[in-house]
Parts: sequence; structure tokens; C-alpha cells
Amino acid sequence: MSPHDVMVITAASHPALFAAFELISHDTGRQAGHQNYAIPLEYTTHLTAIEGRLAELRTTVECDFETLCIGEEMEMEQVARAHGLEYSNTLLQRFFEEFE
Repeated sequence: MSPHDVMVITAASHPALFAAFELISHDTGRQAGHQNYAIPLEYTTHLTAIEGRLAELRTTVECDFETLCIGEEMEMEQVARAHGLEYSNTLLQRFFEEFE
């Protein structure tokens, strides 16, 4: 991933997605408390929808938000299907894999 082909995600710009990245980072041992995260530009087209759906899930069913971020793979997929978050789940999985 070229440093010029990314979008920066911050707590101010995308609070729900940033919170998801923080959970994943902490869970994978990459530590939390970052100032920002970078995502490939291919996700910017759907970023508003991803943020909105994650924010809704985070405020209505927080345990599902956490499961989507750091649960077992089958549980993540179930939460994603139940809440229409398949594309969000793909982004979170790619982030977990460090966009490799």
C-alpha cells in the first residue's frame, strides 16, 4: 500500500470506524492509542455508509460492535449479516490482515 494511495481515519473524522480499528489493534497486539489509521482509497467510496452503520451498531448493540471487530470469524459473519455490514466486515478483516 503506497503512502499516497490511502485515506487517513481519525477519531474526529470517523469515530466509529476509528473505534473499531482501535479494538482490533489492541486485540492483535499492535497496541491502541494511535492518532490515526490509513486505509486504501478503494474503501472511500463506501466510507460514509460504513461509518454510519458502524456508529448505529456501536450505539444500539455495543456487544455486536465488539463481536464484529474482535469476535470469532463465524460470529463476525453472523453479526455482519444480521446488520447488513458485510462490506464493513470486509474492511475490518482487511485491516486485521494489515491490508495484505
